Amino acid sequence: MVGALCETLPSFYAVLLRIVSVCHYDLCVADLLKICAAKVGLPTAAGWVYPVNDVSLAIAPGESLGLVGESGSGKTMLSLAVMGLLPR
Repeated sequence: MVGALCETLPSFYAVLLRIVSVCHYDLCVADLLKICAAKVGLPTAAGWVYPVNDVSLAIAPGESLGLVGESGSGKTMLSLAVMGLLPR
C-alpha cells in the first residue's frame, strides 16, 4: 500500500509519511519528538541554499515516521539536524 501511495505523490516534494501503529501507551503522553519550522542553510559560491525549509513534524509514543523524497530533497540534512550532527 505504501508503494502505491509513493507512486501517486508528486516526485518533486519531500513527503513525510506518517505510519501510526497500535500501541498500549498512555495517550496523554507528550510527543517524543517535535520539530517546528526547521530550516537548514548551506553556504555555496552562489549564495545560501536551503535543503530544509520550514519543516514541522511531531512523533508521539507508539508512532513511526518515514521520511521519503527524491535525491537531494533534504532528508539526510533534516536527520543530521535533529541529531545535532551538522557541520559547523
